[in-house]
Amino acid sequence: MRALSLLALASLLLGLAAYIWQARRGSRINRRFAMLTLSIAGWVLGIGGVESGILTEIWGRVTFTAACMMPVAFLAFSRVFPATSRWPSTTILWITFTIGGVLAVLSATTRLIAYDISQTDAGIQRTSGLLFPLFTAHFLACSIAALSVFISKWRSERGLARAQLQYLVIGLLILSVGGMTTNLGIPIVTGRSTLSWVGPYFTLPFVALVSHAIIRHRLMDLRIFVSRGLAYALAMAAASAVLIVSARLFFPVWAANTAFVHPNFVIITTVALLMLSSPAQRFFSRVLDPYLYRGIEHPVALAGATRRLSRLMQPAELATELRQVLSEVLVPESFTMLVTSFESDSFEQLSGESSPEVDPYGLAALHAGQPNTTVVMGF
Repeated sequence: MRALSLLALASLLLGLAAYIWQARRGSRINRRFAMLTLSIAGWVLGIGGVESGILTEIWGRVTFTAACMMPVAFLAFSRVFPATSRWPSTTILWITFTIGGVLAVLSATTRLIAYDISQTDAGIQRTSGLLFPLFTAHFLACSIAALSVFISKWRSERGLARAQLQYLVIGLLILSVGGMTTNLGIPIVTGRSTLSWVGPYFTLPFVALVSHAIIRHRLMDLRIFVSRGLAYALAMAAASAVLIVSARLFFPVWAANTAFVHPNFVIITTVALLMLSSPAQRFFSRVLDPYLYRGIEHPVALAGATRRLSRLMQPAELATELRQVLSEVLVPESFTMLVTSFESDSFEQLSGESSPEVDPYGLAALHAGQPNTTVVMGF
């Protein structure tokens, strides 16, 4: 059961890494975050493989190989998000990458980091190699340095960047402290790794907080539009999974009672029917819709915008109406509208305050040579 849940968790992390990387392949921030998430997924997958009891030595080496690269990716990501900082320097990153790479190779090919990794009735067992203290020091030093960089940036940033950092730092802090406690601290103190399977589950708050920051605060300039159907499907899957796991834990003979249909199918069907009930519909309307869509019914908003813009208006009035419509639906950080002046054939700013990251007049200059370019909006 643990192996399957850890496999599902690793798949979730791989999906998150793929989405972040595919969204903006040219961004260093996205690439480094994807590498961090990918290394975490490898660590989770390795522990899940050990928990399965199949090829435990190989899966254990996968775990330590990924764990050697996790703090390096963490430190590299801390340097570039939300903006590139002077510390850690490129030289330090290369040094940590080299050390992490060497330790990863040694973990995969030798007994110098850990060996004799097995799954027993008491839990995961392993024997530390000669270089395990070096691995521990490398992991702790990089992780603490990365967290200190993020906390320093969070204290100095303002506005949207601070909100993004807040959720990201909390998620990474929970993952780091929880994972290091169960997978480094307890094994070092007790000499046993019986609670190592708990560590990967600290990635759940990390994934949840990152997803929240993407949905609500455009983390890494990403936005996810979650349709109502997908939201229903995810809620149904989550509720079914919780009920099935609870039934197996509290009623071990639950799955054996298969007189007509499998009990799991009964749970899934019941949850699906309940999702169609009026209380469930009201729950979505009152709780999930405001969270996912900021309380906006897009068809209604489109109809309202069409009605409000279906009359002749002066440019300044049009700019005000457009700003109000777009602010209600898209919730932009800023809004700027430029129109062509008939007298000078140049762009004139009508409404809004320009974003400090975008020069509206520079944007207008790019469109100046294009035919039929009379309005430029930035938000």
